Amino acid sequence: MFNRAMMRRYAPDYVPCSMRLGQPGDIGDGIRLGQSVGGQVGNMDRCCTFIFINPPSAWVRGVIVGRNGQRICNEEYYGSTIGVHMVEKAGGKAVLVLDEDAMSEARKQMRTEYMGGFQKYAGYLNNHINRKKAWTIEELEEKCGFAPGQLVSVIDTYNAGVHAGKDEWGKNEKYLYPVEKAPFYAINLDVDERTFMTPHFTIGGLRVEDLTQRVLREDGTPIEGLYAAGRTAVGVSSHSYVSGLSVADCIFSGRNAGRSISGTGARQKAAGAAA
Repeated sequence: MFNRAMMRRYAPDYVPCSMRLGQPGDIGDGIRLGQSVGGQVGNMDRCCTFIFINPPSAWVRGVIVGRNGQRICNEEYYGSTIGVHMVEKAGGKAVLVLDEDAMSEARKQMRTEYMGGFQKYAGYLNNHINRKKAWTIEELEEKCGFAPGQLVSVIDTYNAGVHAGKDEWGKNEKYLYPVEKAPFYAINLDVDERTFMTPHFTIGGLRVEDLTQRVLREDGTPIEGLYAAGRTAVGVSSHSYVSGLSVADCIFSGRNAGRSISGTGARQKAAGAAA
């Protein structure tokens, strides 16, 4: 994350994200070391970026609309899934549209639902500062910079689905509420927004052999004596991510590498049994 040149080369879509999640020493040294002796990289364009709108859970009633005028995803999705959808479908630019009923319920939940300190902080910022307010969807559309009719069309389509009891993205019925009661609000979810920060980190790395963690060349053959693990290697979490998965991936891949180096790994045992 802290090597801007590598980010611009491999994951330029995520460069605007406002908060790098990691340490200043996370500059890709391990990956570059592997590349210097012929190691192949993979998933280098993949990052995890978090857009958490829940808690308060009432905000899930709203609609995430990209600034390109398209609904992004199911608002129930986990924060990193929402973030990836935003970056890949709308260039990291979107708003969460809510009506007064949802916003009022969210204010109550910020006093009654369990929320971590950072979640309360984000909740109050988004409720009071990082949002726009209007008395009609048309007015909100204009304030947010949408083309005429874009936001109105998305909200009309969404409300029609709610009244029919079915959401095109499959949102759970307990969150299916129409966005109808004025005033209306648009919370800024842009990934470069510095009021509501967007943490991100890379999840690509060196391609490795299953079970041994030996680094692979471009032709798929392993480089003897070179191993990669954790976030230096392509792993379980290199396509999609949930919180804590890097820890599990690091333990799994590190253990595999250690066993391979010591000759006690699953592949060595299998080879010995076959012999």
